[in-house]
Amino acid sequence: MDEWVAQPQGQGQSHTALDDILPCADAAVTAEALRRSKEVNYQLVSKLNQLLSNVSNGNVPPQAGPPLYYNQSGPPVPLLCSPYSADLSDRPCAVGEVTAADAQQVRTVWQRYVCRAAAGSGREEVCSTAGRLTPAMYSQMVAVAGLSDGLRRQSPALADVASCVTVRRAFRTVGQRGCPPLRRDSRRVYQALLAASAAGMLAAAAWLVHSRERRRRRDSERFKVSPYRLPIEDKVLLNSPRRPYRRV
Repeated sequence: MDEWVAQPQGQGQSHTALDDILPCADAAVTAEALRRSKEVNYQLVSKLNQLLSNVSNGNVPPQAGPPLYYNQSGPPVPLLCSPYSADLSDRPCAVGEVTAADAQQVRTVWQRYVCRAAAGSGREEVCSTAGRLTPAMYSQMVAVAGLSDGLRRQSPALADVASCVTVRRAFRTVGQRGCPPLRRDSRRVYQALLAASAAGMLAAAAWLVHSRERRRRRDSERFKVSPYRLPIEDKVLLNSPRRPYRRV
């Protein structure tokens, strides 16, 4: 694990087992994914602001009809702050723009410009009171603002996950905090197992010695009850009592 953390992806000649488990993307791939995420975010906010500027805040003539004209009136709706410029560099919010980072502010500010809508000749909503946003438009705009903020906040984290930066950071923390106690405890466990193995070997050796001693004593007792003494004296067998033989 330490080798995998110390060796950046795609560098070095060594190959660890974690390379097969964690297929990390290289820096070029993650940078391109992050750039695409910023581009999508910029286009999303730009299209929404174009809709607000040209339709909701515009003086559309009634003869244009829905969906361009829905009887919108009143003060203009604040635009949504784009976190990026056209070149995808970070951009500060202008005065009067609504920032997507504060979801409550987005809902509160845009809610003031929602009109009371009634069904028109078709399925489109038409404002029956002053306002420049219909309830359906308001819901879609809030969803776009939430999506923009989610892309801005989550894209760097997802890029770190894809490039295994988050995993390397977690492994480095585990190595610094968890490995020293683990090595100490593992050494103690190894010493305990070694002592238990030595004790088992000594017990087995003692059992073998004890078994041989018991066998020797049993053999000695058997020879003690024999009518002959060991070693057998010369001609002792000739002096043994005669046994009569029966003829068959």
